[in-house]
Amino acid sequence: MISKGFLLGLCFFVAKISAQNVTRSKRQDICMNLNEVRTCYANYITLYGLLAQNVNGRPILQRYELYDRLIKVTDLTTICKNFDVLRGCLGGNEDLCITPNTMLQITSSPNDARDYLLDYSFFQSVCGIGKDVFLENQMCLSNAFAQGSLSNRIVQCGGSSSQDQQNQMMICDRGIAAVGCVRDQFSQLCGIPSGKAVCSAAVNMARGLREADVTCIQQMDFVCNSIAHLQYPLFTFALIFLFFKC
Repeated sequence: MISKGFLLGLCFFVAKISAQNVTRSKRQDICMNLNEVRTCYANYITLYGLLAQNVNGRPILQRYELYDRLIKVTDLTTICKNFDVLRGCLGGNEDLCITPNTMLQITSSPNDARDYLLDYSFFQSVCGIGKDVFLENQMCLSNAFAQGSLSNRIVQCGGSSSQDQQNQMMICDRGIAAVGCVRDQFSQLCGIPSGKAVCSAAVNMARGLREADVTCIQQMDFVCNSIAHLQYPLFTFALIFLFFKC
């Protein structure tokens, strides 16, 4: 079973997202149906046996760590079935409402807001366009994630550990290089389709954070869908796995 627990808590091309960054989404999309989103998410977590907390008459999601603990022991088919229920409930609210700003209003902390948002973005890709590939290659991908988390791989591939004193171009250049490297790693370990699928999931997490500009995201998408270079020898991966474990 593939768990996304290895992927969350870290920005996909910046090693760690600060909680403060979540409050500064550059795209100030306005969610007009916040109560509907609250209800959809409150119903969604009940599928994992969790109940939303009542805070001042409003449902607030349980701590992310509780949800994450449960989803890690759930098979991918069930995860995607449950996620489809959430997406179906959200309907047209998805684009404007699954944002850093909205998640801050339905969770109890900036860290939880970040993690729930990354969770949504990850499964939006895994249970969407990448579903067939992830299901067909569950064993290989699960073993690969267990031996080296995506976030650690990105750092090893040149992803920055800090946004300090970096302009948008520098951040984007690092991101493009990192996703290409990750794509190549998973392509060699589990096949080219898997490499592209994992790469696309990472890019979608960045897209969800609303920190990278549209052009940068498009460039990273292009890298994911291009032919893997397979330029990183397998013995190098073994060393990475040894020193970068979850």
